[in-house]
Amino acid sequence: FVRYCTVWGRKYSLTARFLLWLLERVAGGRNVVMATGGAASPPSARNPNITWIFSTSLTAAAWQALPQAVPWQRGSTVRLISVGRVEPVKNLAALLQALPAVRQVYPHLHLDVVGEGTALPGLRQQAAALGLDEVITFHGNLGHQAVLGLLGTAHIYLMPSLVEGFPKALLEAMACGLPAVATAVSVIPRLVGTSGVLLPEPTPAAIAAAVTSLLADDARLAAMGRAGRAASQQYTLEGWQQVIGERLAEVWGEEMGRGLVNNQQSTANNQRRNTL
Repeated sequence: FVRYCTVWGRKYSLTARFLLWLLERVAGGRNVVMATGGAASPPSARNPNITWIFSTSLTAAAWQALPQAVPWQRGSTVRLISVGRVEPVKNLAALLQALPAVRQVYPHLHLDVVGEGTALPGLRQQAAALGLDEVITFHGNLGHQAVLGLLGTAHIYLMPSLVEGFPKALLEAMACGLPAVATAVSVIPRLVGTSGVLLPEPTPAAIAAAVTSLLADDARLAAMGRAGRAASQQYTLEGWQQVIGERLAEVWGEEMGRGLVNNQQSTANNQRRNTL
């Protein structure tokens, strides 16, 4: 059994190219391969035996206990948030370029950026050049509970990424009742559904237009938050275990499949403790 955890199809290194080549040739029969992500079609056009599996950091109990964001109220500061690795593919430079246009309509605004990465020094310089120092907080890496606390105080979650796998941070934002503005890549359209605005092209103009349109419609903003909370409930570690268990039981039989899934869930619980 192989669970491929990085972005399927992205051949960003020799190792990744080799793994994709190998998995497409061995998947099938008793060799179960699942790729993290999700789409209407299977991950591989060459081998339909490879199937999708979602990723999550939340147990059902943790989902139930999450802080719930309060919809934005007119006259108060708009709190935006982005969580994840701060790398060029996350396209946060476009997000920063969008903020001056949003501030022309909603001057009381604050953006929290959580995470570390190679793009962070350049983003700090960009924020200073745009005169945004006072409205952006670059938190760096935070503990999981601190991240959840920030999500609970925000109003809109922003993910203008160029590439994604299965974004756990977006899922957690939805579970906290946040509407999202996100790029229509990978599993994001299926995950977000009616709980946010999807960007075909995550340009600064498109990001600014999406944020301002959401803030202009209080009822829509609140409805998207509720939709995200409801949609996120199916993506728990218990649900993850069930999906993998059903797939393994289908191929290997009930007892053997259940044993391996228990090992996988133990690994996932350890990963959850270290989640950004």
